[in-house]
Amino acid sequence: MVYMKLSLFMSISQHVFPRPPYMGLKSFFVRSFFFTIFFTTVEIPTALAEPWLGTRFAQNCAGCHAPGRKNLPPVLRRCSLSCQGCHVNPNGGGMRSFYGKWNEDKWLRSFRVKKLGQERLPAPLHRQHYGKNLKAKPKPQTLKKVADHGLPMVLSDKEFEQEMLYDRHHDKFYYVNATSTDDYKYTIPKDDPYRLMDATKIDGGGDFRLFAYRLGRGEDKKVRHFLMEASFGLRYRPLRNTHIVYESRYFGPPVGQQIDQIPGQEQTRSMYIMQDDLPWNIYAMGGYYKPLFGNYTPDHTALAQVMTSLLTTGQGNIAKALYKAVSFGTAPNVPFANLHYINKRVGTTPNNDETGYAGNIGLRFVSFGGQVNYSFWSTNDTSVDNDPKKIEMHAFELRAAYLDYIFGMEAISFAKDQKLEDFREGGLITAEGRYRFWRENYASLELANANVARDLSPGFARQIKVGTKHFLIPGLEISTQYSIDEGRSKPTAANPNTAAFKQNTLSLMIHTYF
Repeated sequence: MVYMKLSLFMSISQHVFPRPPYMGLKSFFVRSFFFTIFFTTVEIPTALAEPWLGTRFAQNCAGCHAPGRKNLPPVLRRCSLSCQGCHVNPNGGGMRSFYGKWNEDKWLRSFRVKKLGQERLPAPLHRQHYGKNLKAKPKPQTLKKVADHGLPMVLSDKEFEQEMLYDRHHDKFYYVNATSTDDYKYTIPKDDPYRLMDATKIDGGGDFRLFAYRLGRGEDKKVRHFLMEASFGLRYRPLRNTHIVYESRYFGPPVGQQIDQIPGQEQTRSMYIMQDDLPWNIYAMGGYYKPLFGNYTPDHTALAQVMTSLLTTGQGNIAKALYKAVSFGTAPNVPFANLHYINKRVGTTPNNDETGYAGNIGLRFVSFGGQVNYSFWSTNDTSVDNDPKKIEMHAFELRAAYLDYIFGMEAISFAKDQKLEDFREGGLITAEGRYRFWRENYASLELANANVARDLSPGFARQIKVGTKHFLIPGLEISTQYSIDEGRSKPTAANPNTAAFKQNTLSLMIHTYF
């Protein structure tokens, strides 16, 4: 049905919007917008968020490592759907771990370009050398040799396999407990992330986001394009599970900037030391980073991101938030928990007198990629004499997937108590959905509604985002989005002159990462 709709739409679009010899940015915007509207109105509405990828691949065991992996006792088990499943930082975002890079190279793509040396999918378990004869018991000498070096991984002869061949119902080792360390490593081939991690002590990564947008409804309709963000990260592991990480980031202004003005404007994204892979998958870390709260996404224009950023830092881009903190957490399979002590706020809006706590607790399931997460944030700011400020936030999140649909909901309550200002409190609910219409191409819809204005003053705020997301080849993503923002502040004694806020934005982002 989806293929019929795609063919029908492309046929119609060729007549209604004939493609010129060179498709300019404006033409691309128009066709992408109608493509988005087609899929988000004909099918069930869908979503926008980055952590949804954990839900997307939750039932694909080979989405993290080679097919087939015997279980270890719970105290030693590392299988988890937490942020650390794909990222080095347990708070999510930033450098990808070897498991995250595996998913990027093998699965997060719609095409494979042979000339670029892009990797093929691993073959299902029944075709792997260690999975052909499950009842066979290798000789002790063979078991030891294979455990030390691993068998060659058999690659699929198909560009795209049926994913159900990689789920726990087809993975015959899923419910099997390893009898020894060698028995466990016997099912880990040479090119598995587990072994690739031992090949080097230094690794890194980077992100580049090129952004183009146009405002509508009587506003400046000029198309603006700029380098929105460039990030680089480096990790050194003196021991296998000791991580010393530094990440830098550059933010480009929306009005554009000459390339020779960029040096010297870099910012620290994170800098920390972490010890992980402790019993029960416990980790401990300390340094400079942003503690996790709620459903953090790279879309800093999402209403939830804007409002929580204004509340905590006084600026509209939460991606710039940076704290000095110490964190402890655990993610032994289904449950997970993180506790953060915040010592101060640093970076572009420093505050040496802001301290507090943040935390997360929840459950993540393989079945339907189910997720339940509760987060809290409580900080006190005593930097201004006789004007202390206390911030408190709570978030509750649900997420699940069914077939090619991914759904999510997040509710946030927040309050700011400051002696010399009006008391601010309110709530925000975001509902999102996503539909995978072909390979790794998605249509999305996000609805957000708040009972206060964007600046947390009395009033209201709403946001609608429709878009598409296309993971074309490993390390290349293109997304389009149409956003409608509106709201109004109620007159107060402190601010009697209020005005309605309304803005429509059409945007295109090219994201490349490694």
